[in-house]
Amino acid sequence: MKRVWNTKAQVTLILIVSIVVVSLLIIFFVFRTKLIPRPEEKIPEIANINNIIQDCIKERSIDAIMLVGLQGGYTNAPEKNIKLGNFNVAYGLYNNKNILTPLSKMESEISNYIKLTFPFCINEQDFPQLKITQKNPKANVKINQDSVKILLNFPLSITKDKKTVNLNKNYESEIPIRLGKMHLTANSIIQKHIDNKEFIDITYLTEQDFNIVFTHYTEKTLIYTITDTDEKAIPYSFVFVVEGK
Repeated sequence: MKRVWNTKAQVTLILIVSIVVVSLLIIFFVFRTKLIPRPEEKIPEIANINNIIQDCIKERSIDAIMLVGLQGGYTNAPEKNIKLGNFNVAYGLYNNKNILTPLSKMESEISNYIKLTFPFCINEQDFPQLKITQKNPKANVKINQDSVKILLNFPLSITKDKKTVNLNKNYESEIPIRLGKMHLTANSIIQKHIDNKEFIDITYLTEQDFNIVFTHYTEKTLIYTITDTDEKAIPYSFVFVVEGK
């Protein structure tokens, strides 16, 4: 009987300790803002800086994705390309081989463009009362079927009136561009050319979800443009070169 009571006492003690711990955690998170001031409370301009960064992520991301579309999957076109105006369009089919940019490479191209251009988003002349120190941003890009997601980490150190705030925040943006689906469509067009070198089935092109046109660059080289006109998505075109017969 004594052992039973000892066991009950132990269980009761564990429950009491658990309740106390949970209660302390709840109190901590409820009053956290009072215990740990938000960065904006130390330096009010940080709220504006955060808004600028969030807007700039979307702008830079769209710029990068648009450039990737106009250059066959690259922001910096490979050696094998065709120059069209201000853009260098990469091949998707060459020597009867599918060399279309893989999604992983496209994600890397977009990420590198964002990292290269993003530090220019913060113009220190707009905040003369602040000392802003930037570190290199890190960008992670994921191309999905119906959108492109961007996760950006942009460490900043901001000083005002001997107060310094270190920001190491993750910013997110999702761009409604159906790049993943367009990439699948481009691959299927290339496969059609590999399977039949004599011609492309026009009916097949018109049955796709996108508006697809091609023009002759030379007698045996075609330039394809896949355009998304879906009202729910941002207007977008993906261009690539096919070397046919």
